[in-house]
Amino acid sequence: MIADETCRRLVSAARAGDQRALEELIRAFLPLVYNVVGSALSRHADTDDVVQQVLLDVVRDLGSLRDPDRFRSWLLVITMREISAHRARRDREAGRAVALDDAVNLPESSGGFEELAVLRLGLHDQRRAVARAGRWLDPDDRGLFALWWQELAGRVTRQDTADALGVSLTHAGVRVHRMREQLENARAVVAALAAERVCAGLTRAADGWDGEPASLWRKRLARHVRGCGVCLRAGGDRIPVDRLLGDLALVAVPAVLAGAALSRLAETTAVAKSTTMAAKTTTAAAKATTTAVKAAAVPVTVKTATVSVAAVATLTAGVVMLPGPAGTPAAVGTPSAVSRPVTPAPPTTAAPLTLTGTRSLELVATPGRFLASGPELATLVRTRTRRTAFTVVEGLSDPDCLSLRAVNGRYLRHYAFRMKLAAPDGSAIFRADATWCPLAGDDGRVTLRSDNYPERVIHYRADGELGIDETDGTPAFLAASTWIVRKPAA
Repeated sequence: MIADETCRRLVSAARAGDQRALEELIRAFLPLVYNVVGSALSRHADTDDVVQQVLLDVVRDLGSLRDPDRFRSWLLVITMREISAHRARRDREAGRAVALDDAVNLPESSGGFEELAVLRLGLHDQRRAVARAGRWLDPDDRGLFALWWQELAGRVTRQDTADALGVSLTHAGVRVHRMREQLENARAVVAALAAERVCAGLTRAADGWDGEPASLWRKRLARHVRGCGVCLRAGGDRIPVDRLLGDLALVAVPAVLAGAALSRLAETTAVAKSTTMAAKTTTAAAKATTTAVKAAAVPVTVKTATVSVAAVATLTAGVVMLPGPAGTPAAVGTPSAVSRPVTPAPPTTAAPLTLTGTRSLELVATPGRFLASGPELATLVRTRTRRTAFTVVEGLSDPDCLSLRAVNGRYLRHYAFRMKLAAPDGSAIFRADATWCPLAGDDGRVTLRSDNYPERVIHYRADGELGIDETDGTPAFLAASTWIVRKPAA
């Protein structure tokens, strides 16, 4: 890992347009990103795509980083966001039905990153068991495990971990403690399953298990292991995890991935430079047709929206999206084979809508339930109270959009693709995360599009969380991302 002073110098130079400094910065931090992503995802085949997307996000958003000293924390925030987004996409794909005749043609799941670490680092005995036990953790805790592994090795700090998770330093400590408890249970399960003679009780407890590590089966099998003397003896005397992982080297980044990442970096930068003027011109034209936002004391009016979100010029993974016929995005320049798809936002109508002062937002999909502030994450509640009252103010990062401020002074923002309430920290990324561009719908309804992720809108997910997601075009998604603007309770 490079020294702080060197990192600060490279970040400053890269922000000023120094291509060589940018490449050196990417080379220095690519191993950290690769190891965090690899450890957080259960399938190694997914790692390369997510790593490349992280690097493209870094190139795209580096200008929003004001403090070069916070580059590492900022990089980890982006990394965790892409991990969460990838996991959400994978879960949606897994939920789709596959015909039995088609299933035989699906690619087999590749080995986990832990197996790669075992092979490349030459891990043995208990270290190997710890690495493999990480695959049994809950999905969110897999990401935490990946960060904590690097924390033990001294490559990131606890503050970096807290920033990446979007929680306080104290809360990060609590999360790590709970994750370690899960990890110890998983270690016991891994040891019992790997015993020369697996006890009959464990075999019965595993009836119906498909052999793939999963948090649900960790809980079931751990209940048996904790009460079974035979299984407990299989684990022997386990060395504390921090002593096992603290001095491990990083898994080396494959030369093919490193070369591809730097190649795409150069291509993306070249395309960005060559299209800057066109993007600025198109963005200015698009803004003229969207929201006109004034200060808090001036009404915020959502004007007639005749252009879809995808029609706004957006540089994403080296693809410039320009207006096409009937609002269909037309790709100009495709320097890379892998690019993040841009999905059109829900259609808008000519119905004008005025947002001013303090308002409450009722979700169309759940009549009578309103957007509300919580201890950290935003939520939905049935009673309009102070928690459901938001003051509409000028967009923190774009005056043509808006921001929503709760009564306690915190702003509605997205973090790791989830909605939360947070106090301003003075950073450009906070301002962008807390800025929403409203699209007017029928009968005084509105959809709130993310300013810095224009293909995503605030959406109430099937798991009961509020986040920012790309529309799938279904009526259900539209209802779960459309809000009725109400006056707050008296």
